[in-house]
Amino acid sequence: FIVENGGAIFIPAGYFTSEQLRNSGYKVIRKGDYLVIQLGLPYRQLRQFMVSTRKKFKLKVKGFGDCRPEEIARLTGLGLKEARLAARREYDEPLWFEDPSRTRLFREKVREAGLKLVRGGRFFHLTGKNDKGRAVRILKNLYRKKLGQLISLGLGDADNDWPMLKEVELPGLVARPDGQPVGLKQVPENIYKTKKAGPAGWAEAINYWLKVTQTKASP
Repeated sequence: FIVENGGAIFIPAGYFTSEQLRNSGYKVIRKGDYLVIQLGLPYRQLRQFMVSTRKKFKLKVKGFGDCRPEEIARLTGLGLKEARLAARREYDEPLWFEDPSRTRLFREKVREAGLKLVRGGRFFHLTGKNDKGRAVRILKNLYRKKLGQLISLGLGDADNDWPMLKEVELPGLVARPDGQPVGLKQVPENIYKTKKAGPAGWAEAINYWLKVTQTKASP
């Protein structure tokens, strides 16, 4: 599975052969029961950049690293247990601007540092040069070596999902509950855009692609 905006790929030990992982061209480390392909920067480096930039330019920007689990739960709608887990970042810092007029300056400093700032469903995300699309591409290649030809499906509802949607065969853009449009960048020609938002929209997209693939598979 892929975590934190493509920051890493976690693979159960033994799922792919050692040769398949070596041939991926990426360094693999062991974390418990998983082998991990790390694509992003360590969280502490992202926090150091954010804190120092905030202080230097007197920016009103706040991230998960500044919050207690109770505040994360309130902001996200997660339960307290899930919020504690969400606070344990490794490759990505969710953040927001209390003074949106300074967003452009922060973006400039992010770009100068060789980092990325992408907009998600609720927050901006500060990351290294990783993205969801690159991680999906790597994982798909590993699966192809193991299983042969495959068809992948990907759904998203935010700007940071576009790299992923361009890498899958069956992309779906889910309408946002707030009605805000997602920035369209090189939209895949076959993308399915849902009429419904939230969980109902995700179900709509999955059912659409299941129907399409089943129809094509029918004799």
